[in-house]
Amino acid sequence: MGRAERIAIGPLIGRSYAHPLRHWTLFLWIAWPWLALTVLIGLLVPRLPLGRAAPYVGELFDIPLVVAFAVAWHRATLVGEVPKGWVGGRFGRRELRYAGWVALLMAGSFGVMVLAALLATALMGVEPGPGQIALVLIALAGVVYLATRLILLLPAAALGDRNAGLGWSWRLTRGHGLALFLGFCAASLPLLLLKYVLVLASGEPAAGSLAALLAQAVRRLFDFANMAVSIAFMSFVYQAFTRP
Repeated sequence: MGRAERIAIGPLIGRSYAHPLRHWTLFLWIAWPWLALTVLIGLLVPRLPLGRAAPYVGELFDIPLVVAFAVAWHRATLVGEVPKGWVGGRFGRRELRYAGWVALLMAGSFGVMVLAALLATALMGVEPGPGQIALVLIALAGVVYLATRLILLLPAAALGDRNAGLGWSWRLTRGHGLALFLGFCAASLPLLLLKYVLVLASGEPAAGSLAALLAQAVRRLFDFANMAVSIAFMSFVYQAFTRP
């Protein structure tokens, strides 16, 4: 059975932005090792003889770093855990389980988007146009909507809850799909859009320059700040839906 009472999603959005600001030193302590490594990877991978595959290789290396940060921030948000040690984080079974759920959700989303692209091509031809773009955007919105019904899985994995599953999250969030979808968009999109506005406004500095290094670090910092807000939102949603 899902929860009988309605849960207000709106206040959780404000809490999601306030939490990293209120605990900014904890955020920096958890984020800095993974942030530094992603910046280093972003600088080194393009210099390797990988050709067009370089961006994909860089993203592949980024995944465990992002997962390690995500699990640590979930736990800091939900149970007040402060990672100890000079790196301020860890990567173990919890993180692997979390990565597994992320991979499953990404694979499902990718499959839906591929089917939408194939359908658009079959109905409207190979040449891209407004119809194809609209269909793909509708599919993307549908994917995000369905993913938000499974939003409880990731905080549960971070806490080591082995009883959590797809059906469990789907049942608990029944009747809250649209509110969760809009809430997740409100938590995850503003900082992402601000980052790209700054990128467009500042231009691309010369490769290898100090300006390029600083630009890379600032962009990564925006990415981690955006993740901190999104992860806080997922954590507060999990808390709201699973409390006795």
